[in-house]
Amino acid sequence: MLEAQSTTLEPQCCGDLANLDEWRRAAELKAPDWEMLWIGHPWAFVRAEGDRLWFSEPAEAPPMDGTALITVDRDALLAAIEEAGQTLDTLKARLEPRLARRMSATAAAAISATLAASG
Repeated sequence: MLEAQSTTLEPQCCGDLANLDEWRRAAELKAPDWEMLWIGHPWAFVRAEGDRLWFSEPAEAPPMDGTALITVDRDALLAAIEEAGQTLDTLKARLEPRLARRMSATAAAAISATLAASG
């Protein structure tokens, strides 16, 4: 979820924790042209202008008028992605031993990695 200017860009249908890699890719974008950002269906689009990133409303096509729903500072987004990644690592570390008590260690590791989007 991205929140800025009192506006929120929320995950859509089929969006999940693994989408953190999509956000990382978006934060590294340098192109001024709209590119798809998978947040579920419908997806959003992102483009860059210097150190600002522009995000569209969820839609199946980029905005024709260039209007953005949210703009954010690239470094602020990268910091938020880093924080989210640390939270997912914590989730994995807490989840895996609990799962291992109920199934094989291999299955527990695979499930916790998938759920924490770090596997």
